[in-house]
Amino acid sequence: MKKVTENKKKVCYYDDGYKSVLEFEGEYLGYHILVVFRAGYRCGYVGLPKGFGEEAIRVLERSLANLKVYNGISYAKEDLEDWGKKKYSYYIGFDCFSVKENGGVDVDSAIRYDYGEKMMRWVYTLEKIGSNMFKDSAFVRSQCYSLVEQLEEIRKGEV
Repeated sequence: MKKVTENKKKVCYYDDGYKSVLEFEGEYLGYHILVVFRAGYRCGYVGLPKGFGEEAIRVLERSLANLKVYNGISYAKEDLEDWGKKKYSYYIGFDCFSVKENGGVDVDSAIRYDYGEKMMRWVYTLEKIGSNMFKDSAFVRSQCYSLVEQLEEIRKGEV
């Protein structure tokens, strides 16, 4: 059983009407775990604890392509918009919208989260490109746990 601490949902609004919903936030093995719903699909992020060390981060940056998560790593930066917390030194993430992987959009969640008309047009456009095989929050969370375990191997020098 994974030890996870969890907080309630948060919403982040942007000037252009773009909206992100934090579906899950927790901690696993000292890493910050986030599942964010944006524009009809989900993204998973892992925040590295400050104790990760600069050298380990440099090794990690060279190893990004080798990390195994759905659709590959698409985000690696020192902060994470409004979601990042000061006690984490670096964020790595992935998104779950991929035409080649048959990833789709979750229209029902976009409606439930009350996306505005402008964003819903975007969601419906993505729906035409993708499929109805979207990745749910539980799937993204499991990918984040797997990513943490891979990061721990790198941190310990096992990779």
